[in-house]
Amino acid sequence: MKEIEGCGVFEGSDGHKSFTCSVPLLDAEKYKVAGQLFQWSVKNGGPGLPVLSPALYDSILEKSDVHFDMADVADASIRRVIEDVSNEDVIVRQLDCTGCLLFDRSCLWL
Repeated sequence: MKEIEGCGVFEGSDGHKSFTCSVPLLDAEKYKVAGQLFQWSVKNGGPGLPVLSPALYDSILEKSDVHFDMADVADASIRRVIEDVSNEDVIVRQLDCTGCLLFDRSCLWL
């Protein structure tokens, strides 16, 4: 499992890793090997890939109650966007602006 952990198929912090997106690794079948090792481990009562985010792990196993954490988002720029959208004030301002635009457009049609 240590070899898979260091071969480039994962990104993120320890215990919250997710898969990278790499065509060369896909062509080299690194993701396939990681998946096979994960499957073999889970089938035999092992831990699977303990480096994975708990949410990703539960999603792969199709558990019904999956909780995501901001630590599960490896890309800092995407994490910032989620944090901005999660901020209620930003959402309210965006909805207000969208409502104004929709209202203005509907007034033009009258």
